[in-house]
Parts: sequence; C-alpha cells; structure tokens
Amino acid sequence: MRKSEKKSRGSKGSEGLIVPNDPASISYVRGIVARGEAAKADAHGKLPFGKTHEIVGETADGLPILKRIRIN
Repeated sequence: MRKSEKKSRGSKGSEGLIVPNDPASISYVRGIVARGEAAKADAHGKLPFGKTHEIVGETADGLPILKRIRIN
C-alpha cells in the first residue's frame, strides 16, 4: 500500500492533531486514553514517561484532541 493510499485516523490538521469526529476516530482516541497512552504536558511542556500522545484540547463532546509524540 502506498503512503497516499493509507487511511488516516480522524481529522488531522497541519499540526498532525487527531480530532475524533467519526466513529472510527472516536474509538481510536478512546482506546489510546483507556490504555493510558495519552496525558497533558506539564508546565515545562514534557509528558510523563511512556506516553505516546499529548492531550492538547477537547471537542464539544468532551473527547480529547490528541497529538502524536515521536520519541527519538
């Protein structure tokens, strides 16, 4: 499968945010949160160890808007 043919999860803007706006992306975001893979950054902009997604906002329905964090 080519990169251009891959399906994206949720609505992703220029910042790569994952906005839960359809059933598939809502389920994806809920799974990430349920597994403890997402957290809000601290005052210094750092995430707790082991977190792969930063919670950067919330939808009108109360679901978190996530940003994938790449660890090098």
